[in-house]
Amino acid sequence: MSTDNHRKGLYLAAGAALVFSPAAVFVRLAASLNVWEITCLRLIIAGMTMAVAALWTKTPLLPPKEERKQLALFAFITAFHFLTFTAALERTSIAHSLALTYTAPVFAALIARFFIKEELVGRQWLGILLVVFSVGWMCFGFSTSDAAMLGDGLALLSGLSLGIYHVIGRSAGRKIPLFRYAFWLYFGAGIYLLPLAWPFPSSYGKQAILALLLQGAFCTGVGHTLTNAALRYTTAAYVSLIVTQEVTGGILVGALALKEYPSAKTLFALLPLIVGLALVLGRLKPRQ
Repeated sequence: MSTDNHRKGLYLAAGAALVFSPAAVFVRLAASLNVWEITCLRLIIAGMTMAVAALWTKTPLLPPKEERKQLALFAFITAFHFLTFTAALERTSIAHSLALTYTAPVFAALIARFFIKEELVGRQWLGILLVVFSVGWMCFGFSTSDAAMLGDGLALLSGLSLGIYHVIGRSAGRKIPLFRYAFWLYFGAGIYLLPLAWPFPSSYGKQAILALLLQGAFCTGVGHTLTNAALRYTTAAYVSLIVTQEVTGGILVGALALKEYPSAKTLFALLPLIVGLALVLGRLKPRQ
């Protein structure tokens, strides 16, 4: 991996984190819709955004036979990630949802270690232990209700699937043209969820429609595609760690837009999580 490519990957990941930041707030602003509708429509809108990008760049959208099974599996993992994240936001705070979802670098590092040989060293294992401690504290130390604990659990599942999402983007997705890959990831995931969202029974006011369009076209279509582009230049664990800055951005946007402030205990519990994630990143040896 060249230094220039690595640096480009880091910049793309940082851009993705910036674009992601309002996503949780947009989900909350679409709260008149149910979880299935929000997730399904967000992904279909993101897919259509990628179809426009593919048309603009003259990228063929129809995948060859050898890509179809892979894309079907990747779309399923994508659907699971977005669904569990949206469901978590219904049940727990923005701070908890984002912090637990962004345990993804740990999952990405572990999966990449065993499946695509991106090595881990001693201090990274210490980082993983710190993250596990912080997750246990946040999930069981001060969740105030069964609903909040369920939300924390869903956010953790979202983090696991996000880690898998990043690793497959690194190992397999980079072999497929970016906009075709992104189109089938998002649109395919939306199609998986369509039978569960149909017949879209909720009330669609202007606020909900605008929030759907923004989270679909901007946060998912642009943001996640920047992530998938970054994965073509640097390792899954680096990308996963950098996009954790959505936690910071999401908490700030939530506080400004919705006046949803994290408790002091939540902020304190984030400290070992941040240190652990930094250690996981610390001395990653990228695959050449």
